[in-house]
Amino acid sequence: MGLKQNYWYIFPALFILVFVFGCDVGRQLPICTDTDGGQVFDTLGYVNFNASGRVTSFRDECLSGTTVVEYFCLEGHFPFLNASACPASQSCVNGECKQVNVVTCIDSDSGLTYSTSGQVTVTLSAGPPKIFTDDCLNNLVLKEYYCSSLNSYALEKVSCPGGCSAGACQGSNVSCTNAVKDGSETGVDCGGSCPGKCGLGIGCFVPSDCSSNTCSGGVCVAAAVDSCVDTDGSNALTFGTVTYFNSSSGLNSSFTDSCLNNVTVNEQICSGTLRSISLLNCSGGQSCSGGICVAVIVDSCSDSDGANLFFQGTVSGNKTGVPYSYSDSCASSKNVSERTCSGVNAINSTSPCGVDGLSGSNFCQTGNVYRNFTNYSCAVGACSAVNTPQLISTCTSGCTSGVCNSANISCTDSDGGLTYATFGFINFTNSSGTYIQNDACVTPNVLGEYFCTGSASNGSLYSCPAGQSCLSGRCISNTCVDTDFFNNYITNTLNYTNSSGSFLFTDSCTGNTLTEQYCIGVNRFTTTFSCQNGCFNNSCLYVYGTSCSNPDGTNFSIVGNASLSLSNTSIFIYNDVCFNLTSVNEAICLSAIVNTSGNSRLEWNATLNRTACPFGRNCSLGRCN
Repeated sequence: MGLKQNYWYIFPALFILVFVFGCDVGRQLPICTDTDGGQVFDTLGYVNFNASGRVTSFRDECLSGTTVVEYFCLEGHFPFLNASACPASQSCVNGECKQVNVVTCIDSDSGLTYSTSGQVTVTLSAGPPKIFTDDCLNNLVLKEYYCSSLNSYALEKVSCPGGCSAGACQGSNVSCTNAVKDGSETGVDCGGSCPGKCGLGIGCFVPSDCSSNTCSGGVCVAAAVDSCVDTDGSNALTFGTVTYFNSSSGLNSSFTDSCLNNVTVNEQICSGTLRSISLLNCSGGQSCSGGICVAVIVDSCSDSDGANLFFQGTVSGNKTGVPYSYSDSCASSKNVSERTCSGVNAINSTSPCGVDGLSGSNFCQTGNVYRNFTNYSCAVGACSAVNTPQLISTCTSGCTSGVCNSANISCTDSDGGLTYATFGFINFTNSSGTYIQNDACVTPNVLGEYFCTGSASNGSLYSCPAGQSCLSGRCISNTCVDTDFFNNYITNTLNYTNSSGSFLFTDSCTGNTLTEQYCIGVNRFTTTFSCQNGCFNNSCLYVYGTSCSNPDGTNFSIVGNASLSLSNTSIFIYNDVCFNLTSVNEAICLSAIVNTSGNSRLEWNATLNRTACPFGRNCSLGRCN
């Protein structure tokens, strides 16, 4: 009767008609909307296509009892369709896939009877019966419903040689060999109901009218083919883009090179007319960044002034591929923030420019004894030292080589001369009488030392060395002794001596907070701890456990912890933490033999033990770096 149509090609013809005859050149792109939001097979939807104000609608429908034709929008502008099988145990009913079964199917015109308009009545396992009536898709194509079995139905679209009207093909004596374009033919004796296909440039209505199986703008055209273009030609050192045209979908897509990981490039390439991906490994000394292989920048560090406090220097280099540059600066008027290198790492440390005080040897000036007083300061990232002469002794008989000329008859020194660590005095006699002059502290750090040069009496100012102070006319070493060695669980008495004298300081409790006295070198400091089990008798209370684990031991170069297990299965964890820039509180395990009623047992505890980092190393994130 008529030529059976391939369902996939019906819609492109409809699209061409709507788009070509409903659009004008230069106007905006058409608008396409889908009421069910896309390819939603279990919901009946409608696609509305607006081209220059002309609106065409398409309704989801059933191609058969198990196949749904789903209309949807492509990129919001163009309608498209997909014929898909419903999931197992579902049937297509009224344009939707539903969990129902067709029980019976009855066709009023007894099958594929194109010249008679009929109805297919489908009885379902749930819900009312569905009725599908033969109708005309247009004036040349018939939609013929029929029963494909006793319990399933199908739809066939056929071309009517004599035209379609009232749901049936009309009669015609059209010939496909009369050298005349008539009936449903789209060219002379080709297309439409004729078995012959039309050649390129000949009119067409649907793709099946053409020998190329491609109909565009009502004319048979050459079939589109896939194409692929790669801008960088599979070069891992160049960022590229692959542009791929898929003739089946009619879509142009672009794909750019990317990184699979830090050493592998996802290189987009063309294999003939097809797009594919090639995994390219970067060469040694390279890494993947931004879709290409780039040179790896090695970590480095250089210091322009070699850690000289009296020059403003700059530390520069690279860290994990990022360049940096830091200049020395002043932390205060007396301290410099000195940038230096530790291997390939840039570090920053604050150092005093110096201790203000007398420096150098005595010298004679204006007949009296002088000595330079050095004042240190920081400006523009560098230390400076300014010397100012300071009067030490006024000489009555002049000055020679930094010593007053004396008219004394005799002079004796109880401590035997320039003995700065021993208190002494001089006993001298001159024409005016006999005198005693005691060694004395001029400042907490400067000693006035008297001595004899022959029968002459002399004096000089002496700056006690670092770590010493002046007390009772002599330089003494500052001392600081911590009896509990920074242990929070032992009551501590700290002995501290400086220029003001000797003092005792004791740890103390405030609620559950312990104020811990401790020493760094010869200097005294305090800090506070929150005791987990309470603070009593000036120390944190112990909680003994059945076992204690400390994987890193006392290794202050590794961040670790001490894990204390209690008899009630509770676990306390003490983590290594930095006490300050140069000291780490290292978590450790302690054990003790406890005797109770004649029975002894091993009990465990965990605590923090303060450890000074080695010289030149700082504490960061619980370890000495």
